[in-house]
Amino acid sequence: GTPEDTLRLAGNLYQLGNTFGNLPGGMNTIPDRMPRLLEAGDNVYGVILSLPVGAEIRYKYTLGDGFWNAEHDSSGGFHLRRLIVPDQPTQVDDAVLTWESDEKDAITFDLWTPEYTPADEDIYIQLNPYGWTTPLPMNKIAENHWVLILYSPFNILNEISYRYCRESQCGITGSAETTSDLTTLKMVTPGLEPQYIADKIENWAWLDPSILADPLPLPNITPREDGFLTGIEIMPSNQAGDSYQIASAIQKIASAHSGVIILTPTWTFTHNNPPVIEPDPNRDPLWYDLEEMARNATGNGLQVAFHPQPQFPGNTDDWWSAAPRTFSWWNSWFDQYHMFAVHFAEAAERQGIETLILGGDWLYPALPGGKLATGEPSGVPADAELRWTKILQDIQSRYSGTISWSMSLPAWQRKPTYLNEVDQIILNWNPILPVDSFADLEELTGSAQGSLDGEVYDFWTSWFEADQIELILSIAYPSVSGWQFDCANIEEQICYELDSFSNPAPIISGLEIGFKEQAAAYQAILSTASKKEWVSGIVSRGYYAQAMLHDKSISIHGKPAEELLWRWFEALQQP
Repeated sequence: GTPEDTLRLAGNLYQLGNTFGNLPGGMNTIPDRMPRLLEAGDNVYGVILSLPVGAEIRYKYTLGDGFWNAEHDSSGGFHLRRLIVPDQPTQVDDAVLTWESDEKDAITFDLWTPEYTPADEDIYIQLNPYGWTTPLPMNKIAENHWVLILYSPFNILNEISYRYCRESQCGITGSAETTSDLTTLKMVTPGLEPQYIADKIENWAWLDPSILADPLPLPNITPREDGFLTGIEIMPSNQAGDSYQIASAIQKIASAHSGVIILTPTWTFTHNNPPVIEPDPNRDPLWYDLEEMARNATGNGLQVAFHPQPQFPGNTDDWWSAAPRTFSWWNSWFDQYHMFAVHFAEAAERQGIETLILGGDWLYPALPGGKLATGEPSGVPADAELRWTKILQDIQSRYSGTISWSMSLPAWQRKPTYLNEVDQIILNWNPILPVDSFADLEELTGSAQGSLDGEVYDFWTSWFEADQIELILSIAYPSVSGWQFDCANIEEQICYELDSFSNPAPIISGLEIGFKEQAAAYQAILSTASKKEWVSGIVSRGYYAQAMLHDKSISIHGKPAEELLWRWFEALQQP
């Protein structure tokens, strides 16, 4: 008998689980994305698929990902099947000989998870025969009780180490013991007798059952009647399989009144000289992934925006500093950015996406008068303003939705002409809040108010008010206490830029976790910004959708600030 729900079909097409990448451990398939076969009785299973006529399909059946628990032939080799897709409906009858690759017997992993594990999260096991491979979904047999039976391929493997994690985010969402100390990993060696491994996780890393205490009381909120935009921007992810987890998280976000969801598809800078930005299937979502996430969001009543982002091999500032930045290098850079922007403009147009967000603080060195993080000039060509204007005009000719420009408060006084080509400004607004007065909400609110009435209002009135361009505020605050982020004015203390908190589970030793601080910062920022008629919307950025993490990052997922934000959004949108 085959455990239900686990029989899948793996093959060489996207809809058969192929990512066309080289995933960890040399795999290229993701089980979550493969079609599942349903039981038709008497050990017969079936699935109905629409496949492209004339394609040559290479496929196999599996209880894992096609490497783990694949079907084998009588000599122990992998059994790969072949089909040329015919042009009329056809039934293909196959029989699986065995899941085992040799005389070694199966290993059953039986896992109990803590009671406070979120009920809607799935548990995965990750195996390491010679390097970590793609995590495999386990079977839920009861509340907090998960099983996976491993049959093969033991003919080519000896020792296997393994670890468990939530929502396939292994290395981040594992048990507290193994995440902090990889030497505590468990090992298993396949043998001739069946093995049964009973494991229990006492505590998850980055999951604290006690934190969802009393949320802050809401002040009196005056609803906005002018189509005020409320939104959530997803933290860009860097694992190929994440789009499956993000797509399923979208329903939850929709039920909490977000309004707009901003998806952050990425391309990767694979070379610096000459500069090359391109989709890397190991890290960046494919066109199909993006389509699926967008479809899921629209189907759940959300509006969708795309905010394409680059992934750098290391630190962004270091990448710019290391670049030659000669005239010919800049020509290539602008060509590359142009191609990147056009790709996402065309994706957004074809998929009917309302808003496309370009710009971003990462490309500051490429703007007119651009500077590096060190303050020295980046050497950007003198006609940069014209180049940006041309890129935005080209995007307008291909994309009919709202074109938005993402930026922080500018250091320069004059409005660049390319901004006349955009419909909306998304301002990354991070007011400096007095770190020592987090108990005093009034003082925090006063600081936020001062920034809004001062620098933000000046920026908006002098650059955009006359053109009636909408201003949306994008906000983020890490869940830590005692954070100083104006690094220019601090001498002795350790200072962290906001970027340090923009990845899941950042390791930051100098600061304690502070969920109340994050919620208080949100409360102060929301209560000032939502009252300004010239502010047309608020977006919370850096939402880590894949799993709930009680970490130090800017993600609010599962933290008190999330509950607070949803209640604000709901109150602002009251008819």
